[in-house]
This record gives sequence, C-alpha cells and structure tokens, in this order.
Amino acid sequence: MSDDNPTTQPAYRPAAPVDFARQVGAVTIAEISGMTFDRRPLSMLTRNDVFFQRMSHVLAAQPKEGKTTLLRRLAWDWCDAGFRVLILSEETAEIWQEQVRLLQLEDRGEELLILHAMDLGLGPDRLLEVATRTDASVVCVDTIGNLLGINNLSNAAVATPPLREWVRTVCRERGKTLLLLHHLNDRNEISGSRAIRSIVDVLITYKSSSEAENRRIVDVRSRMLSSSTQFAVQKKNATFEVVEVGIDTLTNLQKDVYLALSPETPSTVKQVAERTKLPELRAARILRDLKNKGLAENVASSKGGRTSGGAGNEGLWKQRPFDEEDDQ
Repeated sequence: MSDDNPTTQPAYRPAAPVDFARQVGAVTIAEISGMTFDRRPLSMLTRNDVFFQRMSHVLAAQPKEGKTTLLRRLAWDWCDAGFRVLILSEETAEIWQEQVRLLQLEDRGEELLILHAMDLGLGPDRLLEVATRTDASVVCVDTIGNLLGINNLSNAAVATPPLREWVRTVCRERGKTLLLLHHLNDRNEISGSRAIRSIVDVLITYKSSSEAENRRIVDVRSRMLSSSTQFAVQKKNATFEVVEVGIDTLTNLQKDVYLALSPETPSTVKQVAERTKLPELRAARILRDLKNKGLAENVASSKGGRTSGGAGNEGLWKQRPFDEEDDQ
C-alpha cells in the first residue's frame, strides 16, 4: 500500500487559535504556581507577618497614639536589615530631633532619609515624584491626610484616585514598599476604610489598650494572610516588645463574657450579665476591656438604634471573632 494513500494519513487538524487573553498576557494556575517571587518580609519587631516587600500598607491610629514613634523604630530596624528608607514627614526637624533622642536611635546615614515635606511646602504631585525617583526601597508617608491632600477620605470618589496612583506608581511600577500612616475616626475605625481597603494590600490598626500603659493592640488584615492576626506592642522607655494576644490570654471572666456574646445576634449588657451570672456593672466593664482588645463591638443603643460608643448598660454588643473580616 502506498504511503501517500489518503486512507492511511491522519486527518489534518488545524491548530487551535491562541486565546486573545493569552496574547495579552493571561496565564494558567499551573504557570502561576511555578513562578518565583523575591518578596522578603519587613519585620515588625519580632514578627514577620505584617509588612511585605513591594506591597502597600496603611497603619492607622488615633492622633497622638504613637504611630509615628513606632514608625521611627521600624525604620531603623529595616535599615539594619538592608533596606533603604525614605520618610515623608509632616513633623518638623525639631520634633524629630527630640524623638530620636528619646528613642536613643543612632544615625543610619544615607540608608534613612527624612523629608520634612510640610516645612518645605511640597505638594502631593512633587512628593509622588520624590517617592518614585528616590533610591530608597521603602517609602513612608506620614500622614495621608496632610501630605497627599485627601481631605475627605470617606468620599471614595475623592480618595480612591490619588491612593490608587500612589500604589500603582510606587509599588507596582517601581517595586517599592509603601507605608501610609493614617488616622482612625471617632468610631475607632479607619477613616475612609472602604476606599482604602479596595486599594492597599495590608490594613493595620494600632489602638490603645486598657490592659497596660503604653500598650497598643495591633490588628492586621492582609492579602498575604488567610485570616486577620492580632497582637500587642508594649513600649517601655526606648524599647518595644511584642505581646501575643488571643482568647488564651484572657482572664477566666473575660473568656466567660466573650463566649457569652454572639458574632451575629447583639446582646444587651443585662443579657450578658445573666448568662455569666455577673453584676451588670462588672459585665459592662469587662465588655469595655474586650472592646479595647478588639474582641467585642458596641453596635447600637437599645433605645432608638443609634450607634453608641460607650459601654453603658443599654448598649448592644456583638462578639468579634479573631479572624473576622472588617466590613466597616
């Protein structure tokens, strides 16, 4: 039989056309799994699950809670780890001089630069140019409101474009790590959190604790973590120490009150007191403690349904699980 007999030849099948998305750059899960990324964590004292290289972060606290003081300590640590750091600061050189003395921080030369942006009258566009052209691998902005000119963070239409531009330019295009300092609002939530959460990679809150003086509760919500993580930072003189928190660190009464709450259905202080067989005033005080730890939320008043910031006996309370996502 001849080799050119059509009955012996395989049927011709034209090559499948390449998906247009492939031409643009789409990849498969297998290809993603085989990729390697040089992404080092930047330590937060003894922890390596908060800050990540080439990612965007927001660190938020109430005014005068110590976020800039913490930033100074972290910046020195990052320089020791081989990163070059630029801090765009709203504070004056005089304030920096005193704080550096109190923290007993030594000079890091060109590895750590501070730009007193407000004193120099530098606007948002000029600061973005500096952030993209600097040799520093870590850029810190203290704070979003004062330096980026975003006066109304609760308005997503106003806040989103400049934040997205900073993240896109500094992190995605230049490959730098970006840390934006910000404030919590009167409800102890991140101002403009809806706009911020849709853009940045890591949200960090830094809140005072009733457990000890100069202790702050740190809550981390990150795209690099499967669930939120929480711990405390204790400052003593010029030193900082990480203190782990969690249900195992609560007192027995705090555990009882925590477990008496539901994450879904709000409870009154009276109901919590009945479930735990505690006096109402004692239950209210423990609820305040749990709120400071980020484990309980005072969602509304039982009279009229208005949001209540206090722990009065008429408040409605919900449990905040340790891995709860922040939808505020």
